[in-house]
Amino acid sequence: MRFNSALSLQEMGAAALNAVPMLTQLVADIGTGPETNAVSSLRAVAIVALGKIGPVASNALPVLKATLHDSNGILRGTSAVAV
Repeated sequence: MRFNSALSLQEMGAAALNAVPMLTQLVADIGTGPETNAVSSLRAVAIVALGKIGPVASNALPVLKATLHDSNGILRGTSAVAV
C-alpha cells in the first residue's frame, strides 16, 4: 500500500507537496530497521517522489543528504539525483 501510494505521488510532482512530511518520514524511519529488499524499494520510491516534487520539498533535504551516506548504493544514487 505505501509503495503504490509513493509511486502515485511520484507522478503528481509538485502537486504532492502535502505528502513531503510523510515521504520524508518513510525515508528516515525505515532506515532504522532491518533493510530488506522491500524496505529498500519503498525508500527508493519515496526518495524519487521527493525529487520529483522538486524545490518545494526542501524540508526533506537533511534526510536526503543523510541518505547519500547509506550503505545501499542504489539509495545513495537515488538520493544524489533527488538532491
